[in-house]
Amino acid sequence: MAASLISFGGMASGLDTQSIIAALVGVRKQPIALLEARKAEYSQLRTRYNQLRDKLEKLQSKAEDLKQATDFLSFSAVSSDTTVLDVSAEGSASETSFAVVVSALAAAESEASTGFADYDTTHLGTGTLKITLAGTQHDVAVASGEDTLEGIRDAINDAEIGVTATIVNEGTGANPYKLVVTSDDTGAANTISFSDDQGGSGLAATLNFGNVQPAADAVVQINGLTVHRATNVVDDVVPGVTFTLLKAGTSTVTLNADLGSIKKKVQEYVDAHSDLISFINNEIKVSDITDQAGAFNGEATVRGIKNRILAQYTLSSYPGGALSTLAEVGITLENDGTLTFDESDFDDAAEESLDDVTGLFTTSGDAIGGAGFSLYHVPDTLAAGDYAVNVTQAATKAATQATQAFPTGGLSADEKLTFTLGADTVEVQLASGDSLADVVGKVNDALDDAGIGVTASDQAGVLSFTADAYGSASSFSVVSDTAVGPGSTGVGASPLAAAGLDVQGTIGGQAASGAGQYLTGSGDFAEVELRYTGTAPAATTLTVGPDGFFVKMDDLLDDALLPLTGPIDARLDALDDTIEDIEDRVDSLDQRAEQYREMLVRQFAALESLIGKLQAQQSYLATFAANWSTSS
Repeated sequence: MAASLISFGGMASGLDTQSIIAALVGVRKQPIALLEARKAEYSQLRTRYNQLRDKLEKLQSKAEDLKQATDFLSFSAVSSDTTVLDVSAEGSASETSFAVVVSALAAAESEASTGFADYDTTHLGTGTLKITLAGTQHDVAVASGEDTLEGIRDAINDAEIGVTATIVNEGTGANPYKLVVTSDDTGAANTISFSDDQGGSGLAATLNFGNVQPAADAVVQINGLTVHRATNVVDDVVPGVTFTLLKAGTSTVTLNADLGSIKKKVQEYVDAHSDLISFINNEIKVSDITDQAGAFNGEATVRGIKNRILAQYTLSSYPGGALSTLAEVGITLENDGTLTFDESDFDDAAEESLDDVTGLFTTSGDAIGGAGFSLYHVPDTLAAGDYAVNVTQAATKAATQATQAFPTGGLSADEKLTFTLGADTVEVQLASGDSLADVVGKVNDALDDAGIGVTASDQAGVLSFTADAYGSASSFSVVSDTAVGPGSTGVGASPLAAAGLDVQGTIGGQAASGAGQYLTGSGDFAEVELRYTGTAPAATTLTVGPDGFFVKMDDLLDDALLPLTGPIDARLDALDDTIEDIEDRVDSLDQRAEQYREMLVRQFAALESLIGKLQAQQSYLATFAANWSTSS
């Protein structure tokens, strides 16, 4: 039999079965590579969305910082004599000047003891030193072994009563060491006096304090108006202006609008906007080098956000008096969506009317009056105008109390209270002998641990319970396992139900829905949300008007960045779902490929076994034929 011309490496067949199996499984796994590539693309897109959110948050932060006139405006404040006073101004100030005369500075009272030969050896006596500060007496205990001048100083300071004690060495005479006690606060009201537990003949007499600096108020004239203040920092006379008094004398204070600081704030906003838009543009366009589209190419969510932002720059209805467009103050929208800021145009508009410029940016056109009313949200779709708001029922907290006074001697037996709020229930075990304070503490601890918003209290000796929040959602009940009777809490075996009320009323003449203290409109006033904290029915007016640019932009960006339901988070959630689906498909294909590999291993093993048997038969027949030929 002629020798084979082909050499095989297999045990029987000579086939490289491992390579064949790997190649066949590799073909089966080709879809996995495609899925992994798609996963990488979606992961990259997710990263870009997170970067987009960061840039939107930065832009919103700039808008939010400038939507209030007090934050938008900046003023320079100059004192003609900085040795007499320093001055600073905030955005709530206005351009003006003041003639300031400082007549006296505020001072903290200081009292000094008689002199002593040393501060750490001589014992001055134990007892209680009584220090009266601003009319309030404080007791300072001086113990044995701590009654040196040093020990008394430490006892006073450790008491933290609003004074500071120090030891002063006058440096002359046989008794140079004195204890000086100084009020921590300036002002004429912060006087200091001393007594002791011996009626003034004990420690107070030994120390024998004398006044070295009387308490005094600052006295200052501002444009002829004389004011007295307890401190040398006067910040409540002129809105937005702080005077720091340094010495007696006169000074002229001048406040001017700091246009440089205002323009810097505007420029920072412009830069943040342009950075955002440039980022979006780069992630949308097709690369000239790689011919690859950016991650945001085809992303409707991104285009929608970009278009809504850019639309705000073309509006011509901003409430700026003689100004109504951003171009009039130097802000120009370029063809690529970025912004430029012409400071000279801004200067011209500000010099004409800084109030108009401020209004253009910061006016909040939506407002609500009336005690207890506050406005939370007005949709942009609601037309400008005045709308009536009527509250027909104020919100209340659910509350109830025991039907009898708590026993003065405490509970006569163990008792269990069960509280139910919605689907939540908690049991509180009380013990015989518990006082009303004990019961209040045990109930509040248990309710806090269970997350139930109800608080127990002592109301004139009666165990009482009040919901922490307003409205029907906080309604609850409490019941005891013990009937009402002497020695019990008085809650009783019949449940005490406590119901809270939601605010009710109308907005714009249309019925509104209440949840606690919050009232939400319906119909044309859907999404209008306000809060009423009053306790009786009331009426007021909701005014809706155009918002300034930064107010409107802050609202727009806030909507874009809403957690969970906003477009950014919604798209991120969708991407997470897609990535998770791809991972599931990859896992499934991996499992099927592994099953296919195991099948091939079995089939090739069977082939090797069969070929081995055939080869054994071939060898037997060859031997038989050879023997037969020899014997013939």
